[in-house]
Amino acid sequence: MTRDSAAASDQGDVAHRRDPWFVDNLALFWPGLGHAALGMRGTGLALAVVGALLWAATSVVLVSPAARFVAMAATCAGTLAYWVAVILDGHRRARVQAGPGGTEQIYGFDVEASKYWRLPWDTILLINAEVAGVDRWGDQTKLVKIYDRLFLGGSNNLRGFDFRDVGPKDPNGEPLGGQSMARTTIEWTFPIVAKARGALFYDTGFVNTNPWDYNFNNVASDVGFGLRLDLPIGPLRVDYGIPLQQAGNHGSGKFNFNVGYQF
Repeated sequence: MTRDSAAASDQGDVAHRRDPWFVDNLALFWPGLGHAALGMRGTGLALAVVGALLWAATSVVLVSPAARFVAMAATCAGTLAYWVAVILDGHRRARVQAGPGGTEQIYGFDVEASKYWRLPWDTILLINAEVAGVDRWGDQTKLVKIYDRLFLGGSNNLRGFDFRDVGPKDPNGEPLGGQSMARTTIEWTFPIVAKARGALFYDTGFVNTNPWDYNFNNVASDVGFGLRLDLPIGPLRVDYGIPLQQAGNHGSGKFNFNVGYQF
């Protein structure tokens, strides 16, 4: 732990999710969505058990409140579910709940980790990585719904691309998402003036159609630069990303504006 680290914490939780989904009016909110996605019209119910584990060693730095960060999450949705939740928060507690089944049978996982290094001249190096997957199980024959699929692109991952635009697409070029995803970010920040830092970054990753398919045949990547401002409303991030590997996308670069910590 670095000298200015304030605390280290482990948090775990298990919960359930009962989500109805409606697809009939999706085209109103997603113009240009292709027939492959609109063919999912109907209603359904996802009854899911969601577990999460967070570990962080906190540190007061401008770019992020954590010097080390690991987050793991797992989700399982089925037609019948019984679950036990054990929460460790200083007191050992167990909670048992049961509920009616849903219509979707899917499972997924998401593991993300970040590490910061303080370097000479008050510069900071970040490496962030994430791997995720989702698949159907049991006797479900339907495809994983577009809401549960994985996407990349935008201000929080591949900054040289449009939001959720990296990954499989329909014949019209509209994103469909995939079932396997992995990405990595390397970012170096340096001081400019008080409460302002510059950033140079490299992002890379892929989204593949099939579950448990982590090949590198459709890798997208970008490089870019940015500004980090510590404002009264919170940290402001401004980035410009330039695509290197397009992975079927088009465009010369993207500006991204966001408030809050990135990783």
